[in-house]
Amino acid sequence: MKTVSVIGSFRKDNHYLKVTEVINKLKSNDINVLSPDGTEVVDSVDDFVIFASDDNNLTPNEIEAATLEKILASDIVYVCDVDGYIGRTTAYEIGCCEVKNKEIYFLEYPMDFEINTPVNILAPDTLVKRLTNNYKK
Repeated sequence: MKTVSVIGSFRKDNHYLKVTEVINKLKSNDINVLSPDGTEVVDSVDDFVIFASDDNNLTPNEIEAATLEKILASDIVYVCDVDGYIGRTTAYEIGCCEVKNKEIYFLEYPMDFEINTPVNILAPDTLVKRLTNNYKK
């Protein structure tokens, strides 16, 4: 089974609600989500969110480095870009994924996205079907 990381804006409440919805959909279909684990946001430091599951002994930079390792270890990266929003951190993560030739899918067509990468839009249900081999082309 392939592993997935979900990236996107975690600071905006309605965006993170969609992220957790996607994570729950994946997990309920026995798909391994490496990042994030879907716990609640408990703090924000310089626009970087801290989850309840994050080690509070780590700095935001250390948490981001550990998160990026999980993202790059994933087979597939799903960009949960609600309303097409791509923030700075998400753009950075997408760039890192592109360098590593990661398979990337987007929830919606991204706005103000300056990296030249193919935009493959895939609904969460279709992603689940594809990952569980129930996908018909």
